[in-house]
Amino acid sequence: MDYLGQKNEIVKKLDSDSARGLSNDIAIKRLEENGPNKIESKEKKSLGKKIAEQILDPMVILLIIASIVSAFTGDKIECFIIIAIVIINAIMSIIQEGKAEDSVEALKKMSSPEASVIRDGKK
Repeated sequence: MDYLGQKNEIVKKLDSDSARGLSNDIAIKRLEENGPNKIESKEKKSLGKKIAEQILDPMVILLIIASIVSAFTGDKIECFIIIAIVIINAIMSIIQEGKAEDSVEALKKMSSPEASVIRDGKK
């Protein structure tokens, strides 16, 4: 199927018209049903909150308890290894979360903030 055929198929599927665009009624209905066409922004978490989330993870709590038990049983090396793993995991998770936030911000900047539309035959 060529470009024009695809375009016509999409216009038909979306219950629109190439020349007149969407009717105002349909546009309002779709806005109510689907919400605005924008990327939701979340408030960035502080570093302290990110660290707290890492520490309060059930698996991390279990590892911390295991390290405390190791310390009391005399396995100091095992205790330090477990704590090192917890710290490295937290650092890597925080870095990865930061990169994901940066990616979302980059997508927002790349997206077009404005678009021209045709409603009831008027641009």
